[in-house]
Amino acid sequence: MFEHIIYIVAISCVALIGLVLVYFIIIVPNRNSQLQEFLDQRNFEAAEILILDILKKESSNTKMLSILGDIYWTTDKKEQAVEVFEKLVRIPSLLPELATIPLFRLATWYNEKNLLLEASEILEKLLILDPKNTQFLSLLGDIYHKKDDFKQAIAIYKNVIELNSKDIQAYRALSYIYFSLNMYTEASQAFSHLLELDTTDPDYLFKLAEICEIMKDVDKALKYYSDIEKFNDPLFSFRAIRKVIAIYKSQNQHANYIKSLEKARLIIESNKSFLLEKKDVLDTHYQLAEYYLSKELMHLTLKEWEKILQIDKKYLDVAQKFELYYGRRVHDFFTDILTHKGSDLVDMISDFIISLSYKIDSIQSFGDETFDFFVSESSAKWRAIRRRKNVLSFWCSHDPLPADVATRLIVAIESRGIAQIFVISAGPILSEIRARFNKKNITVFDQNNIQELMDARKEILTNN
Repeated sequence: MFEHIIYIVAISCVALIGLVLVYFIIIVPNRNSQLQEFLDQRNFEAAEILILDILKKESSNTKMLSILGDIYWTTDKKEQAVEVFEKLVRIPSLLPELATIPLFRLATWYNEKNLLLEASEILEKLLILDPKNTQFLSLLGDIYHKKDDFKQAIAIYKNVIELNSKDIQAYRALSYIYFSLNMYTEASQAFSHLLELDTTDPDYLFKLAEICEIMKDVDKALKYYSDIEKFNDPLFSFRAIRKVIAIYKSQNQHANYIKSLEKARLIIESNKSFLLEKKDVLDTHYQLAEYYLSKELMHLTLKEWEKILQIDKKYLDVAQKFELYYGRRVHDFFTDILTHKGSDLVDMISDFIISLSYKIDSIQSFGDETFDFFVSESSAKWRAIRRRKNVLSFWCSHDPLPADVATRLIVAIESRGIAQIFVISAGPILSEIRARFNKKNITVFDQNNIQELMDARKEILTNN
């Protein structure tokens, strides 16, 4: 009996040893190989499933926890990564080489969440192990900066730069700290070094220009502001030209002042999709209008006022001035139609139509003198006519409106479902063609009655 028991135990031990050998010789290597394949393929979802399955059996497997945390961090699941890293760093058997990255990422996370004490405690420990690590030092400098401990932050960033004279992050932080503390000599030197290291950020040059302006080196400031153009960044170009405008105005350099204002307006008109400061846009148009008014360039003055009214109808005294001087715009409107050509003409007419509260859906041109703008409006009237389109047809010539243009428009209103057609003609409209338009309810505006359209437009522009 006793021998039988010993035999069973021996068999069990051999089986157990066999299972262990199978696990460590076959299963574990195969599992690790499969995991590495997933990681190489960046198949993080499959890698996560495999690791979680392993951790069910080996909850303190430091290697798997480290990889899982890295996966979460890489795939921007930061909160899950932090949970894994916090568990990982509490394991006593964790090797130092596996602890460094999780600890640094925890410090980064705590800093982002403004848990500054926790972040700095981790960094102090890391710096004991690696006192010359510039990543650790830079993050600690950021923490002191957040705490408004500028003296400590400056000391740390200087230390980083001593260790790595090309550390852009440290130079950037140091430059902005000096600027915020009004340490302009030090800031100027730091921003100059920064520009040598990183030539892609126009704000460094902008700050240098501001420093020169503060330190009364106006010529150098103007040069720096001018150099910002090379970055091809309309936001910074506009900010820079606004600074230049203020400098020339203070120096009574009228020619340069107006030239700079017109340059600013060109940036506005060329970059309508960019979010420029509204107050600066309005002020640019207003200053130009005031200058043109002083020179009795009324058509240019009115254009600037119109741009202002399309943005803000209550801006300063523009509505009152526009009401007073608007009558002169009638003649200038036809002058614009007859003198503009090509794309400039289309742009000029487009601005005019938009000011009438229409949305331009499409444009058709017939030669160089006839342009049909298919438009819609957001009013109840438009919805009531089941979204059928209106057409504003412009005849841009001194010559009489041709009969074939009239025929085409009449056919369009009869066959294409056009709700209403308006003809704006710079040239005369013969009585026969005018009668044909009247029969089809096509409205005509020419030199005789354009004032009606302009008055309607004025009401739209000035109506609050």
